[in-house]
Amino acid sequence: MLQEIPMQSRKAPNFAVLISLAVLALTSLATAGAYSNIFVYGDSLSDLGNIYAISGHMIPPSPPYYMGRFSNGPVTVEYLANSLHSPLTSFAWGGPTTGIGDSGDGGTQISLGTLGLPGMLLQVQGSLANVAPFASTSLFIVWGGPDDFITGGTVQQGVTDVLMIVGALQGVGATHILVPGMPDLGTPQPETPRRPESPPRSPRVAAQLQFVLLTE
Repeated sequence: MLQEIPMQSRKAPNFAVLISLAVLALTSLATAGAYSNIFVYGDSLSDLGNIYAISGHMIPPSPPYYMGRFSNGPVTVEYLANSLHSPLTSFAWGGPTTGIGDSGDGGTQISLGTLGLPGMLLQVQGSLANVAPFASTSLFIVWGGPDDFITGGTVQQGVTDVLMIVGALQGVGATHILVPGMPDLGTPQPETPRRPESPPRSPRVAAQLQFVLLTE
């Protein structure tokens, strides 16, 4: 059975700052010509309605959530696509690990759950043939990780998964790939209790990804 993931525990701080930094980082590329497409792989932070559709418009309940998003309005990637004047396609689902399965139906980094909801690796594998013709002129966003911890996954597997995703996209010709950092899950929002298991791990994911992506 699908499980709703409370958004209070998934909220990344300072979305406006994140958007501004992403746009600034991409300005030098975008000025040469608009991306033909923006393709997104990720979790509920980028899900534009996939979980909403498969759950029969029950998860997340909309309203109060906005048009099937796990948000009270458009999500970050929508603002970014609008700023870059590029069409957006999101393959993101609420709840996926960076690997095979989705936390919403009991999946993990290395196994599918009862409904076969896709993790991020499967999101990519299922779309490569469709995105390949546009790969060289598109921007790809790979953004996930928190659900690895919900399902008892490991930092190293998460890093390995993301690197496999980046490699697969490069393999079909992608040259513009954005991998945003993961928010510090150990820093609670005002309405959210601290999660003691998160502080040692979420910063390590960001640090390891940054190191490997910059040195390879």
